[in-house]
Parts: sequence; C-alpha cells; structure tokens
Amino acid sequence: MYGKGLKDSVAWDYASRLIHRAFPFVDFPGGLDMSPQVLVVSHDGMLLQTRQLILGAFFQVQSAGRIREVEELLSIRHFDLIILCYTLSAGECREVIDLAAEHKSRARVLMLTPAGVSPTEPTPSEAVMTEAGPYHLLKKTAEMLGVDIRAKATLAEV
Repeated sequence: MYGKGLKDSVAWDYASRLIHRAFPFVDFPGGLDMSPQVLVVSHDGMLLQTRQLILGAFFQVQSAGRIREVEELLSIRHFDLIILCYTLSAGECREVIDLAAEHKSRARVLMLTPAGVSPTEPTPSEAVMTEAGPYHLLKKTAEMLGVDIRAKATLAEV
C-alpha cells in the first residue's frame, strides 16, 4: 500500500519534519532520514557528481542540471538549502532564487565562485556567496544549515 512514491511526496516530507521537530531524539526505523535537504544546481555533470559525494555524507542531496529540473524538484520537495554553481549565468541564478522565493518554506541560497576567484558581480541579497572548493563548500553548507558536521563524523567513525 505504501509504495515508493509516498516517501517522495510533499505530504510525507511535511509529516516527517513535524515528527522530527516534536521528537528530535528519535531514530526513525525504515530509513526515514531527517538530514537537511540540499539541492545543487550546475550545468557541469562532473561538478554535480563531486558535490553530491562531498555533501552526501552529511546531508540529503539532490541535483539538477537545468532550470526545468529545479522547477520540478521544488514543486514536489522541500529544500533547506539551494547551492548554485558558478557555471550558471546570473540570469539563471536569479531565476532559481525567484523560484525558491515562491515556496512558503523558503530555502536559503548559497552561490559558489570558482576556487581562488573573488565574485565579480554583486551577490543578490537573498543569497550568500562562498568559494567552490570542497572545504569551503562543506563548511559554509553546514554553517548555513546549523549542522555540526564534526559530531556526525565522530558518530560515523564509531
């Protein structure tokens, strides 16, 4: 009766978040993961895959290579953070920020710059900017989501 589609539904996402807020100490059986939801957007498939691997150790990560995919994912899922790659144009970044703003549970937005390059264009007020290197990406993501990744890493080692 409860097919795969149920856990991907908006209702499931909403209900699971309510349960987690009421009982944050409960370990849910059956694979219910309450990790923050992150959407990574980039035109470069290799960058998407690399960022999914880096962030996937600590967060639930989805990726999108086109604005249409972002639109579809935002219509069916809640995201706590949207990460925009430097491979997107300024117009595409603005479009994703506007799409995120249309949803009542607004996701925070992190814009990436190439490693070692300072931003040439001003950052929209709705977004935070950081360098795209693995260290900066993971550190800023955890900071924006209020997650202590050191605690998760310690638990994983035990």
